[in-house]
Amino acid sequence: MNDNPPEEYLRFVLEDVRPAGENLTLVYGGHVFGGVVRCLLDPNGVEAALRPGTEIFVRYHIAETGQPGTIAHIVIRHPSEEGWAEIYADGV
Repeated sequence: MNDNPPEEYLRFVLEDVRPAGENLTLVYGGHVFGGVVRCLLDPNGVEAALRPGTEIFVRYHIAETGQPGTIAHIVIRHPSEEGWAEIYADGV
């Protein structure tokens, strides 16, 4: 991905980020997603960048890639490097 995510990614703004033990729960656009594993995040400021107001880009599975409507991939613009930081990946 370059500066703009491919068109199959939907843009949302985080409304809330809730720590839940070793995971983070993201609240965005009427959705709640608790599958972010904190220890798998890039250690260069990515977890700190996940806060209300941060743009996230979400790709959902389609029939060819998995269970339609479930999250396949979440990325944000990397807070301290060029490019993207992966927040969640399921069969990317």
